[in-house]
Amino acid sequence: MFELIWTFINIAIFIYLLFICFELLKLIKTKIGFVKTIVLTIGFISIISKNTNNENDSIELLNETSINSEKYKIEETIESNIISKIKLSLFYSNNKNEVEFTSAKTEKFGLTSGTELKIHSIAINKAEINKKYNYNILGSKEWKLLGIGIYTENKEYEGEFKVK
Repeated sequence: MFELIWTFINIAIFIYLLFICFELLKLIKTKIGFVKTIVLTIGFISIISKNTNNENDSIELLNETSINSEKYKIEETIESNIISKIKLSLFYSNNKNEVEFTSAKTEKFGLTSGTELKIHSIAINKAEINKKYNYNILGSKEWKLLGIGIYTENKEYEGEFKVK
């Protein structure tokens, strides 16, 4: 619920910022002219829309013996709330009836404004029961206001899944 309120706060501040920008552009237009105002606006838009996040959120668990094997995928929901859902995707291969995990990835779906999830480690361990595995994910959730980090919260997800 707090994520929903945080998203509304982000949207409200962004809309208010747009109103301020339009008033500023009107003022600049009267002072420096129409063409310079258009160039300035295009410059601001290109700076704002520039995405510098080049991180790969996939963690490689590659085993050399599983490179040529057929690969399978398991999806597990690790967190679900009113506005978003976080899923864990595990890729594995069956090599001589032994499951070998090759990579793991987390994805956030839904309304994701105002928060960013960063995964630091994913551990997968075989459970006592046949074909069941436990996962432990360590990460952090960064709360942002208009893209600026305000607070970082440590997150830990634990669960169990079955390989078919």
